[in-house]
Amino acid sequence: MGSSLTRIHPVEVLCEIFAPAPPPPPPPPEPEAPCSKATWPCWPSPREGDSFFGIPGYSFLVVWLTVLYHITYIVRLERQRFLQKQAAHQAGFATYLTYRFGHWYAWTPAASVKVLLVLSATLLVAGGLSHSALSQSSIQESLWRSWIWIADPDGGESAEPGGHAVGVVVSIGGMLIFALLLSLITSAFEDFLWQIRHGSIPVVEGDHIVILGYDKSAITMIEELCSAMETSGGGLIAILAPEGKVEVERCLQDADVKLRNSSVVVRSGQPYNEEDVTRVAVQTARRIVVLANKAVSREEADAQTLNVLLTLQGLNYSQDAKDRCTIVECCLVRNQNLFRSLAAGPMQVLATQDFIGQLLVEASRQRGLSQVISQTLGFDGMEFYIAEVKGIEGWSFRDILFALGACIPIGYMLETNEVVLLPPMEHTFLGTERLICLSEDASTLPVAIAPGMHEKVTKILSAHTLRPTGSSEDMVSQTQKALIIVIGWNEGIGSIMHEVDLVVAKGSSVVIYAPEDPTFREEYLDASQVRRNYKYQNLTVQQMQGALGARYKLEGLPLEAAKKIFILADKTESSCQEEADRLTVATLLQVRDILRVRATCHPDLVILPQAPPFAACLLTCSWATLAGFASEASPTTRAWMRRAA
Repeated sequence: MGSSLTRIHPVEVLCEIFAPAPPPPPPPPEPEAPCSKATWPCWPSPREGDSFFGIPGYSFLVVWLTVLYHITYIVRLERQRFLQKQAAHQAGFATYLTYRFGHWYAWTPAASVKVLLVLSATLLVAGGLSHSALSQSSIQESLWRSWIWIADPDGGESAEPGGHAVGVVVSIGGMLIFALLLSLITSAFEDFLWQIRHGSIPVVEGDHIVILGYDKSAITMIEELCSAMETSGGGLIAILAPEGKVEVERCLQDADVKLRNSSVVVRSGQPYNEEDVTRVAVQTARRIVVLANKAVSREEADAQTLNVLLTLQGLNYSQDAKDRCTIVECCLVRNQNLFRSLAAGPMQVLATQDFIGQLLVEASRQRGLSQVISQTLGFDGMEFYIAEVKGIEGWSFRDILFALGACIPIGYMLETNEVVLLPPMEHTFLGTERLICLSEDASTLPVAIAPGMHEKVTKILSAHTLRPTGSSEDMVSQTQKALIIVIGWNEGIGSIMHEVDLVVAKGSSVVIYAPEDPTFREEYLDASQVRRNYKYQNLTVQQMQGALGARYKLEGLPLEAAKKIFILADKTESSCQEEADRLTVATLLQVRDILRVRATCHPDLVILPQAPPFAACLLTCSWATLAGFASEASPTTRAWMRRAA
């Protein structure tokens, strides 16, 4: 029978004998005295470290108490004001206080943010103090828990014993404050998007082009400007339109404007309002174009333009915009000098409607003139350039015509910036002049006379004889009495009649057929003569009334005896440019068919349809170094007119 024995080392026995005795356990903590009604609320005693970590909490309490005192003081002042105004018979003080708060809220910047901060701080302090009193926690810890419940509500689950009810209330308040904060952020973001959508944000640009005003003609102007700036990499065009920004942008998109590396910015406002004008940065603009308001009479349009010029005159322009030029559209010739007197810098004032009338009459006298203008002026096709060509010293203007290839010289500019157009053929160049040329684009401009060109030009001149153009076959004789028929009516009739009276023989007559009332037309022509300080000397006017599309009315006109027939773009029966174009084309076809049926007409008959006014193109070209022009009629309309003619 075996037994198990445990061996004990003698060293271990000695360590246990001489080891020190363990310290006695600490005494249990004495229980705190229970709260009584006299000592409630039971604020916790300060703990170790609270003297440092409690500073932010107590500081926040001091700030909140200061705000609370300020609010109380304001309420006291409002109470005194309520009593002084003797408004107690209208409503109680609570209603009065609500009224005053609404007034403050409407006129105080960032009032929503201020109200939200006060509500959040009040909920934070009330929840922190209540939790500290009920759960025996420090104020610092209670304020932190109250903030957690506001930022991340958990229904009081993380509260200390006794503070769950406070956690529930603060959590509910936190959700309400979060909903209010979310609504404020959403409202602020919607306001920001509204400002972007409606163009309330100012344009921050320089060296750009500003167009003050907007109508259908601005579309053609924008296309021409983009074509002009294409070779230089494009630019920015800022439009200040009385219409809404979204409406103008949609109109430009529907017109399918070819921007050609340029960009267009639209802002909504009135061009005579300084605040609206500064939102398109006119102070730093390179060119400013002021359009006339076509929706009102010519007198009212010029009155509005005068206010725009006064607004521009009072602005502080940038020193970098010394070469800034303003192009102004004037409706009445008499106001041109008045407009120039209000110039805040270099200014060009254009009476576009009178120019249109002159061009229309001259095109009826010189066959092919309208095609020449369409091909020459404008930024599509041939363009005007000022080029410095080396090696022209000793050359005559006749020789230069054949020495530049596809580039056509039409004049020159001296060192004094004096321009000479169509000089004599025998004029000899000194070599310091700059040539004014027609060229396809800047890349085709000559830099110098090519070697051996003098011999080639001599051979060309010896094989051909130059003779002046404009023979009697091309020019319509103006020595006999003529019958002129004008079909349609617009405000350009005054300038057309003025030009016709200057070129026809005495005793000529003009028949005007339009839907407008004849009495109104007579009064308009009389007023037009007064504006120009000119009385018709060579013609008499007969008024006839009828719809433009009425065939039986058109058959009553003496079309076969007419020497010229002008078909104007009538705005009386049309509400838009496209409808006026269709009406013009339909009238042209009706007139041609009537002449075909009658099988007789004047041997020198000229039928000239007018597209809607191309003032935009004239204004477009005026901002450049030289002028440019293109018809405002749409490509479809121009094709119709070519087929009809």
